[in-house]
Amino acid sequence: MTQNKQLTIEERYPIQVYRSQGVSLRRIAKSLNRAVSTMSRECSRNVKKGKPDKAALAQSRSDQRRRKAHKHRITDQWLIESVEHCLKEHQWSPEQIVGY
Repeated sequence: MTQNKQLTIEERYPIQVYRSQGVSLRRIAKSLNRAVSTMSRECSRNVKKGKPDKAALAQSRSDQRRRKAHKHRITDQWLIESVEHCLKEHQWSPEQIVGY
């Protein structure tokens, strides 16, 4: 089984075809060498109920979720400088800085 978490556009097109033919998720997963849970998650996230599966639309939605997921950054300059100071001057570990 493939360890990639996200499906590629090349994998989404066969899913679109198989789903339109009524092929089961288990069979699709086996043909793509993916976990059944991946296929189930793919269909529940990117396919609207009662609408046919569209590979390009599913890829677009996946890309949008991915872009949103990586926006959490520390922007407080004082906090950044404090952490850098503790790391350099006191040789603290990241765990010591967060208080664990």
